[in-house]
Amino acid sequence: MPNCLSVIAPTEKSYSYGKGGDMPDDFAPPVLGDSPNVLGEEWEIAADLDLTLDRLYSERLRLERSPLGPEGAWIEEGKIYGKRKFRQCYWRAHRAIFVGVRSGAMTKRRYIGKAGSEKHKAAIAAYQNRKALEEVKGRIKLIEQIRLKF
Repeated sequence: MPNCLSVIAPTEKSYSYGKGGDMPDDFAPPVLGDSPNVLGEEWEIAADLDLTLDRLYSERLRLERSPLGPEGAWIEEGKIYGKRKFRQCYWRAHRAIFVGVRSGAMTKRRYIGKAGSEKHKAAIAAYQNRKALEEVKGRIKLIEQIRLKF
């Protein structure tokens, strides 16, 4: 049966100590914080984080300037039956965020148009931009929290 330690952390070399228990010349035990590059590595990490943040800020700015879908909304398609057989698309939301066309009251949906139309394609692009913006904002928040540690 193998030694439990060899299963968890196998060693590459096994050393047998010579006369008087001397350690071999090439044996150097790892010491935490004894790396000569520690400050250099931290500086590189901080520089990489700053560079990543700059890229994410510019991406956020680009997305904020592009058409965005309504916050908290998604696109649904439904089939129309009868003489006019086609698929129609709607913006949908859990809470009333859209203004109704006829009544002016707040509603949970808004008509986009036929599936595959230019309005539908623009709505899909706006929805994807909104999702990408939310993702970028989440990454910025995470990296800023990490950056505070460096």
